[in-house]
Amino acid sequence: MNNTYDIQSTNCGPLGIADKILIEVGGFNLLSDKCAVNYALINSTDKKTVARGVEILDGTDYQNWGQDNTYVKNWLLNKLGITTA
Repeated sequence: MNNTYDIQSTNCGPLGIADKILIEVGGFNLLSDKCAVNYALINSTDKKTVARGVEILDGTDYQNWGQDNTYVKNWLLNKLGITTA
């Protein structure tokens, strides 16, 4: 998964305002029970990343992921308190 989504403008402090999020699921093992979800908050006007982070998708959330990456996107946005535009 490597996708960029429009989000509601999000204040990232002195680094600026983000209006896009790039989500990348790191490598994972099918026998594992977790994976890393990397993200970057982007200001599309300035074309710069204003924040980066990693969240771990595990437990029930990992089991619920299934084949649809929309689950990961919604899980991450909810965890970060961000809504799509």
